Amino acid sequence: MRAAADAAYKRRVDLVNAGLESVLPPATTEPRRLHEAMRHGVFGGGGGKRLRPVLLLTLASDLGVAEEMALPPAMALEMIHCYSLVHDDLPCMDNAATRRDAPSVHSAYGYAEAVLAGDALLTLGFELLGRAANSGLKRPGDLTVELAVAAGSLGMVGGQQADLEPTGETAARLAGQEPPALRVHRMKTAKLYGFAFAAPGYLAAAKGVDISVLRQAGIDFGLAFQVADDIRDAATDDRAPNYARDVGTAKAREVALGHIRRCLDGLASILAGTDRPETADLISGAVREMGL
Repeated sequence: MRAAADAAYKRRVDLVNAGLESVLPPATTEPRRLHEAMRHGVFGGGGGKRLRPVLLLTLASDLGVAEEMALPPAMALEMIHCYSLVHDDLPCMDNAATRRDAPSVHSAYGYAEAVLAGDALLTLGFELLGRAANSGLKRPGDLTVELAVAAGSLGMVGGQQADLEPTGETAARLAGQEPPALRVHRMKTAKLYGFAFAAPGYLAAAKGVDISVLRQAGIDFGLAFQVADDIRDAATDDRAPNYARDVGTAKAREVALGHIRRCLDGLASILAGTDRPETADLISGAVREMGL
């Protein structure tokens, strides 16, 4: 079972990478330096695990959505994620010299080029959704709005703003009853995972799938993902909100596993009756990778 799940993951990663390769302008196309920087932001250091698009593709498969229909929003999501990393690494934000054991985009190409590369990747992500709509993607407007809300000032970008503020005052003013660090994580990390889970629901609209349940399952997964990251960073990173540092490792792990349980319960309510759904196995593997 584990070997089959690993093979399915690799196949979907290869599919996403091939798709990204096909839509990114070649490095030889002018302006060359910009296109080189964009490609470095997507493929530098091996490109990462592509967890978000693989989750989207896997859940879409469980819902009976054709892979060619799910691939454009999966690639769009990864483009948005990559742009966010390019900008997060900038000297005005996290000031990271490396990403995935390779030079960050601003280290390799310069500050201005990194800003422009991130801008271009963000724009290309929404271009992909627009082109998919022209080729018959179901409910394209809903998908575009869903991704824009997840990535904008009430989602990822707003969470990044709160993450920058060292005293935690902005985080404490964010809406919600959770501890401030979790409110930041909900916006900065979890809402994009919410899109990864919600998008297949839009694509399977004819089946009457409850998209709000899927979105919440994705948010729960994203919160667990970020809390696990906090547990790893609690002793070393004191610049950003860190839930594990606030409440202790044991409590943080308990909370993360609680979110995973809620994620799996939500998926089970949607996928009941599905023959051997893959998404739960993928999530279980991700939990092992998180060290939870």
